[in-house]
Amino acid sequence: MDLRRQGFFEGAKARDMVIGWGILGVPIATLLLLGALFLKAEPIPRQQVIGCYTAAGAPTLHIRFDAIYVGNNRQGSFTYIAEPYKAGYHLAVNPALGLHPISAGGYEFLPDRGIGYFWELLPNGTASRMRAPSDYSGRFEIIAADGTSVVYSRADAAAKCGP
Repeated sequence: MDLRRQGFFEGAKARDMVIGWGILGVPIATLLLLGALFLKAEPIPRQQVIGCYTAAGAPTLHIRFDAIYVGNNRQGSFTYIAEPYKAGYHLAVNPALGLHPISAGGYEFLPDRGIGYFWELLPNGTASRMRAPSDYSGRFEIIAADGTSVVYSRADAAAKCGP
């Protein structure tokens, strides 16, 4: 007997092969369908991320319903979508304005290559990622051009961000 040519349904009738594949395929397809229906991440509403955010040495960010405005003068802006992704939740921002270090210390937003960035929303406590919108801590992380992690936090008082 040649073992290299022997398959799972070797010598089976076509009817038996259909029944066999049905026994194997239907439960797998059912699990995939149920996973797709029930394991979808809950969307995060824009109202939950709206506010004024500050970070050490970086310009303030005003997240409004329509856009994210940089600094008090609101000259630069991003469009954004708050959305779930495979490892939690993030802000998908556009255009590609990267956070770059400046010679005086600190950071500023400058044009970069690409179409945009993903800023990870950070959870409450010690969890490694957000599992639901209710886990949002009011902070998000931007990776600067020099590889440094800059964490923006929602300001408690609007006075910190100006008018």
